[in-house]
Amino acid sequence: MAEWSNVPDSKSGVDASLPWVRIPPSPPDRQYFNNDAKTDVFIADHGWDAGTFPGAQNQLILSSGSTWINASLRLPQQNDFTHCAAIGDINGDGNQVIFIGNVPTSGTNVKASIALGNGAGGFTNSNVAPFAW
Repeated sequence: MAEWSNVPDSKSGVDASLPWVRIPPSPPDRQYFNNDAKTDVFIADHGWDAGTFPGAQNQLILSSGSTWINASLRLPQQNDFTHCAAIGDINGDGNQVIFIGNVPTSGTNVKASIALGNGAGGFTNSNVAPFAW
C-alpha cells in the first residue's frame, strides 16, 4: 500500500505549493544534490501500481535550509516505473549520480538508467547505453 507524502496541513509544515507525491513504502533517498550541505530528497516514484502501470515522474525536492523547493523539472523528464534508486559519486567529479532502477511495463518501456548530477541540483541522462533486460 502506498503512502502520501507532502500532504500540506497545519501540522505538517509542508509548503502547500508542493505537489502531493505518491511514494512506495520504502523511504526516499536523502543526499546533498546541490552541494550546499543541506539535505535534499530524491523520490523514486513508480506511480500507480495497477492497471497498465503507466509510471510517474520521479521527484527531486531541494532544501534551502528554511524551505523546500520542488526541483523535479531538473530531473530527466519521463514517466517511468522506478522501483529502486542508488546514489553516489561514481565518476569522481564530486557530484551525485542517481541510478534509476526502472522496470519496463505495458504502460512505459523506460529502462534503468543513470542520471548525472551537475552539482547545482540538475541532472541529465548519461550517454551510457541503457541497461539491457
